[in-house]
Amino acid sequence: MDARQGQRIEEMPDMLTVDEVAAWLGCSVGTVRRMIHAGTLARVKVGRLDRVPKKELVRVRDGGLDG
Repeated sequence: MDARQGQRIEEMPDMLTVDEVAAWLGCSVGTVRRMIHAGTLARVKVGRLDRVPKKELVRVRDGGLDG
């Protein structure tokens, strides 16, 4: 099990890597990237890197991916 799986969202950093999001959601990195590119999951560009705000995981947890 990845270190992020099962971790409480309140204990996570404010910005997460795509790998961390995939581990928390229990899906692949490719799935997270597809969600980002489809606009169902917001991201912040940090240089060439994608970071997902923790509030996005809260949104997914509380209301799903409907926006």
